[in-house]
Amino acid sequence: ADDVAYVGIEPNEAMLERAVRRAREEGRVLDLRPIDVQSMPFPDASFDAVLCRLGLMYMPHPLTALGEWRRVLRPGGRVAVVVFSTPARNDWGAIPASIIRRRAGLEPPGPGQPGPFSLGARGALEDLLRQAGFERPEVHAVPVPLRMRDASEYIRLAREAFGAFNAMMAHLPLRERESVWNEVESAMRGFESANGFEVQGECFVGAAAKPS
Repeated sequence: ADDVAYVGIEPNEAMLERAVRRAREEGRVLDLRPIDVQSMPFPDASFDAVLCRLGLMYMPHPLTALGEWRRVLRPGGRVAVVVFSTPARNDWGAIPASIIRRRAGLEPPGPGQPGPFSLGARGALEDLLRQAGFERPEVHAVPVPLRMRDASEYIRLAREAFGAFNAMMAHLPLRERESVWNEVESAMRGFESANGFEVQGECFVGAAAKPS
């Protein structure tokens, strides 16, 4: 409908450029903005829904972000969030992250620190939604296996789209970073078979409503 507006938000410039390029290729017109989702320049009660796919767990203050989303929602509006579950159920990310941390001399993230699995504990996302003032939260586990042609295709995706991996070893010399990626690719070849490349993954999909 003409009176329906969609606003896409992506603070990462590289990902924003990729989204804009893809929208143009598909002939779609989207309002995409590089703004901070923890402090948005929108009036109260501006939107009917807020959707966040695989972003909340990377935010330094997820409760602040959810509170801001609640602010811009109309009464009765809904929020829907997708986050990764635990490392044990997400080999696609846990194995490379473990290798990168070891090679980069990094400690595992502590409790409360942002990261791909920071909201993966059972009940964590539901509790966060309630703390932010949302009603009737529902959270469901959804298997999301990653299927590709081979491990090298996975590495190309990881290098381009998984910014956290690159950030973890940004302090390493270029040659060392390439060596790390080679080790990651070698480890991920264990998920290749005659049918291609498949590695397990799991997400939590959560939804809740702003009180009417």
